[in-house]
Formats: sequence, structure tokens, C-alpha cells
Amino acid sequence: MLCCYGYRLMHVEDELRGEQEEMSRAVAAKQRVIEAQERRIASLDRANTRLTLALNQLHDHYNATAAASGGVAGGVAGGAGAGVNVAGGGGGGTGLGRNGLVPSPAMKLASADFGTFKTSSC
Repeated sequence: MLCCYGYRLMHVEDELRGEQEEMSRAVAAKQRVIEAQERRIASLDRANTRLTLALNQLHDHYNATAAASGGVAGGVAGGAGAGVNVAGGGGGGTGLGRNGLVPSPAMKLASADFGTFKTSSC
């Protein structure tokens, strides 16, 4: 009778070892997923930083362009009608912009357009 209990105990120990190994594999797989997500978050954070910088440079460029061309004083912080005309000019009467391309229609930028862009805190 004692030997039956011994075999049963060994069988239960084997089952527990198998379950422990399975759980260990599952935890390792989840850890790999977490690490991949952390790398992706870091990559997105770097891209967000670069895009925010580019957006700020674009904002500054259009403010400078507007100020130089006698546009809105003080940048895009004016009222609802305040904005920056981004259509190209200086094509010598050919209808082409400075870069030789047909300028796009005028686009108005308001300070509210930039309020939704925030840097990540990750």
C-alpha cells in the first residue's frame, strides 16, 4: 500500500514540474512581448519628439514668412481670421512657386492647430 502512495506522489510531482515548466515558458514569452512593446514605445517616443520638433520649426518658419511678407503681426496668435498663407510666390508671373511647383491653395494655421501636439512622457 505504501508503494502506491509513493508512485502517486511521484506522479503528482511530475505533473507539477510539467506545469511549472509550462508556466515558466509562458512567463518568458510574455516577457519577450513586454520587451518588444517597450522598444516600440521608445521608438514611437523618439519619432514623436522628431515630429514635434519639425512641427515647431514649421510653425516658426511660417511665422517668420508671415512677418517678412507683412502678414499677421505676432504670428498665428491673432483672431479667428489670423493665419499664414503658405502658397508659394515669386514664380515670375508663370504661376509657379519658388520651387518651380504650382503652389497649393492658401492654408490658414491657427494656434489651436498646434495645441493638440504634445510630447510623450514615456
